Amino acid sequence: MKSSYSSDRHYLERLIEPNLSSVMLIFGLSIVLWLLGYAFQPQEVWNCEPSSPIDCLISERVDSMSFSGYFLGWVSVLAVAVMLFALNERDNMISQRTILPIFFYVLLMGANVNAQSFVTSSVSNVFVLLAMHNVFSGYRQFYPVRSTFNMGAYLALASLFCEEYLLLLPFFCLGMLRLNTLSLRTFFAGLLGLLAVYSLLFGSMYLIDDEFALTVYEEYASFFYVPAPEYEVNVLILLFYGAQSVCLLFAVMSIFSRNYVDNMKGSKLLGVVIMLLIGAILMFHLFTNKMPSFYPLLAMLESILFAHYFTLHKSMFSRIIFLTLACSATLYFLNAIIFQ
Repeated sequence: MKSSYSSDRHYLERLIEPNLSSVMLIFGLSIVLWLLGYAFQPQEVWNCEPSSPIDCLISERVDSMSFSGYFLGWVSVLAVAVMLFALNERDNMISQRTILPIFFYVLLMGANVNAQSFVTSSVSNVFVLLAMHNVFSGYRQFYPVRSTFNMGAYLALASLFCEEYLLLLPFFCLGMLRLNTLSLRTFFAGLLGLLAVYSLLFGSMYLIDDEFALTVYEEYASFFYVPAPEYEVNVLILLFYGAQSVCLLFAVMSIFSRNYVDNMKGSKLLGVVIMLLIGAILMFHLFTNKMPSFYPLLAMLESILFAHYFTLHKSMFSRIIFLTLACSATLYFLNAIIFQ
């Protein structure tokens, strides 16, 4: 008689263990999702206003509805997915080696056809992951000023492609507070990292073209405009985001449960992810005219928490939640390519 663990292992362990078969499965899934998304593009898609001057320049050269736009979107998703895996391998957020961060990021991005095309915030997410790594590196360091300076510099680089990412700074500070690395010295080190990148950037632009530099400065000075929320929802959208919310609830509860207290470092690092996710959710719902720019950030942070929960919790209940999320994503994807 097979144990329940063996039964779970039959279809879920293949996605957990980093091996060639699981990688090929996820790679094949991404190809199918993006090819179908491009072939059956919905007539109504998210319209995203440019998020920065660099975003404007890229948008003029990349047609989001063309094959090149979908191909670049696919490549950027795979790049961020691989970095998610590398971040967990390097900082050990999850006590067990797992490839689930890649799977969930590909699933959440691929199921949303509106998010498949390339957006510059995907580049920003690369720098956010680097900033997260530097914040994690400061944990239990005697002198984490250098790591905090690097965090500020990477966050500034992220904001060059999506300027609203600057709003993540307070949530990075809350994460540092959880890691016991926040002090006046580290706070000002992070600000210095931000200012160093901006001073170098705007100084170089001013020497090359002073009018363009002033235009960029004015663009960044006015980004705090928050439009009135406008939502268009249906049952499948509510089901898709509702399933994500349920998964998040149990993932967060499991992080602070007694069963996970033994891995104190992992608990604290995932606490930083939760802080950033709170900031991403606020940005997603406030800046409704730029939802496509923030959805990849949401999906990236959620993937880490989902991977933690489903890697360490192998039970009938977690299996039901996993299937619910997968089915809701499938229905959401099919609705977009068939009925929209």
